Amino acid sequence: MTAFDTSHGLTGPFAVTDDPGDGLVELGTWLLAQGYRFVTVTPETHRIVHSRRGISNGFDLRDIFGWSRTFTEDIVPLEVRALLDRSHAIAASGTRCASRVRFSTIGDAILMHSAYPASDADSVFFGPDTYRYIQFVHRHLPSCGRARRIIDVGCGSGAAGLSAASALPGSTLVLADINAKALAYARVNARLATMPSAAFALSDVLDDVAGAFDFIIANPPYMKNALKGTFRDGGNHHGTHLSVRIVYECLSRLSGGGRLVLYTLAPVMEGVDLFFASVSACLREVHCSFTYTEIDPDVFGEELRGADYARVERIAAVGLVVDLP
Repeated sequence: MTAFDTSHGLTGPFAVTDDPGDGLVELGTWLLAQGYRFVTVTPETHRIVHSRRGISNGFDLRDIFGWSRTFTEDIVPLEVRALLDRSHAIAASGTRCASRVRFSTIGDAILMHSAYPASDADSVFFGPDTYRYIQFVHRHLPSCGRARRIIDVGCGSGAAGLSAASALPGSTLVLADINAKALAYARVNARLATMPSAAFALSDVLDDVAGAFDFIIANPPYMKNALKGTFRDGGNHHGTHLSVRIVYECLSRLSGGGRLVLYTLAPVMEGVDLFFASVSACLREVHCSFTYTEIDPDVFGEELRGADYARVERIAAVGLVVDLP
C-alpha cells in the first residue's frame, strides 16, 4: 500500500462547518502536496484501462481520485476518509467505498469534477476536450488590460475561466452555469486556484447575468443526446442549437473591443459544417471580424453509430473567435 504523508495540508481536529466544499478544498490541497498528478482521458479510454486491473488493495491516490476505483476503508488515512465523509463525497457498497469526485491536474493546477462514470444528468464533466478548450482559449487571450470583465458561459468545473483569469491580472471573473452542482464544484476549484474573488451565477446562458463583458468564453454541451444530461446535450440540429444560441446572445453582450471565444463540435454532413452554416448568418449581421478553426477533424466517431448522427460523416472539434471593433 502507498504510504500517505499526512504532514501537509491536513491538520486536526477538523473544524466542523456547514460547507462541504471546505473539506474538498482541503483534500485537493493535500493531494497537490502529495505530488498527485492525473490527466483525465476519454470515457472509452477510461473504460479500457479500468478493465485491465481487477479489485486490489494496493491502490494509490491516482486509483482512488483519478481512475475512480473502489477501495477498502483501511487504504486511506483516517484524515482523508474524514474529509470525504464531511464533504458527502464518499459512496459505500458493501465492504468497499468510492470517491464521488475526481481530481485532474493541468500544469500546477488541480481541479475537481465528477467521478467516473459521469452518468448523472447533473454530472460535472472533465476530459480531453477540457484540455483542448483551455489551450484554445490561451491561444486567443486578449492583451492585458483589454479584458476587465470575463465570463465563462456554461463553466462546468470552471477550469477554463479560472485559467484565463489567472493569465489576465486585474480582471474580474464570472463563472456561469445552469447546473447548480457545476457551480458548487467551480467554487471549490476557485478556492483551490486561490481566486476567491470569482463570482458565480446560476444562469441559462446569460439570462440571469447583468451587464456587458470584455472577454466571453464558452465550451457548451454539443451532442444530440437522448439522455439529456445537462453537461452533454446541445439540443437539436445534431447538437449545435445551444452553441449557435450562445453566439447570438453573447455577441449582444460583448463590449466594444471585446472578444468571444467558443470551442464546440461541428457535425459535417455531405461536406457541410452544420454549426458554421447556422452561425454564419449571425456573423454577417454583426459588424465584427472573426476566425474559424477546425481544431480536430474527427472526434467522437462512436457517436456516428446512433440514430441522431445516421447521416453525419464526421464530427469536428472547432473554435470560433469573434472580435468587435
